[in-house]
Amino acid sequence: MVKGGAGITIKESSIKEDEMDFQYSNKEVWKKRVRNSIFNAISGLFVVGVSLYLYGRVEGVFIYTSSLLFGIGLFQTIYYLRMPEKDYIRFKKNYMSIRRGFAVSPLKIGYDEIERVQQIDDIISIRTIEKDEDNLYLEYLTEGDVRKLLIELERRLGSRMNEFAGEESG
Repeated sequence: MVKGGAGITIKESSIKEDEMDFQYSNKEVWKKRVRNSIFNAISGLFVVGVSLYLYGRVEGVFIYTSSLLFGIGLFQTIYYLRMPEKDYIRFKKNYMSIRRGFAVSPLKIGYDEIERVQQIDDIISIRTIEKDEDNLYLEYLTEGDVRKLLIELERRLGSRMNEFAGEESG
C-alpha cells in the first residue's frame, strides 16, 4: 500500500507507470445532451396528450411510437448522465483505446500502427498506416486534460505528432 495525500491509500497494484486514462470531463456537453434527451422523452408523451385532447382517444400506432420515443429518450438521458464516469481515451503500454459510443466496442490502435496525429481546431485526427482515420473530440475533455493529452501523444508518438492544421507528413 502507498499512502497518498489527504490520507488516501492507493494499492500498489493499481499504479501503472505506462498507462493513462482520460474521462469524458466536459460536463456542459453532457448536460446539453441530457436536456435534449429529456425533451425527446417528453415529446413522445406529447403526441399521446395532443391526440387525447383533440380526439378523446389514441390510435395504437401513436401509443407504440410514443412509447418508443419515450423509452429512447429515457435511455439516452441515463446514458448521458453517466458519461463523465466513463473513460474516453486510455493509453496502455503498447496501444491506445478510444471509446466510440454505445454498442460500439472501443477502438484499439497500436502505437506502431499510427502514421500521423494532427490537431485541427477541436479535433485530433489519427491516421493509421492502413490510411484509416479516427478522431478525438477535444470538446469532451477539460482544458487541463487536453494539455495532458497533447503531451502524452507527443511523448508516445514523437515526430508523428503534428499539432498545427495544414502540416502534413511526407
